[in-house]
Amino acid sequence: MDKINIQIIVDYMQQHKLNKAQFCDACGISIYTLNKILKNESIRKITPFIKMALYMKVKLKDLLYF
Repeated sequence: MDKINIQIIVDYMQQHKLNKAQFCDACGISIYTLNKILKNESIRKITPFIKMALYMKVKLKDLLYF
């Protein structure tokens, strides 16, 4: 992935009063993966981003910058 819109994730968690564990459980991703995403570390699979986009009801293109 080129760039991740981390702010949209953080804002969503704050607006819905979700901690990392709750957000990850709802999305179906691991906390390890979320931490890597929030640190803008390389994630090779697109699956976690699809899961987050579906859960947050946002378009994938809003979550990722290509």
